[in-house]
Amino acid sequence: MAAYLESHGLAIRCFPSAEQFLRSRLCRSAGCLILDLRLEGMSGLELQRRLQVQGVSAPVIYCTGEADDDGRLQRRLLQAGARAVLSKPYPPEELLQLVQAALNLRSDS
Repeated sequence: MAAYLESHGLAIRCFPSAEQFLRSRLCRSAGCLILDLRLEGMSGLELQRRLQVQGVSAPVIYCTGEADDDGRLQRRLLQAGARAVLSKPYPPEELLQLVQAALNLRSDS
């Protein structure tokens, strides 16, 4: 997915864990975060909450393989501040559009 987004002109940085991302210099300057609920170590939702507490307001897009037949998971993530939630597998074009929209919204504010 990173290569696909890069091929469309986006600068992508991947991290092996949420903890490593939190320790990085990019933590405060990320334009958009693409997270899964299940990450190595802390969950994507916990990462999002920690960033909110620190005042980091990067848009978050979840891409998850979690079952969500009744939509409760999606509602919970959106209520927590996620910009969008995609269920795996998803069309890469959809993620690209969501990321571009999130970045455009940030640049307009």
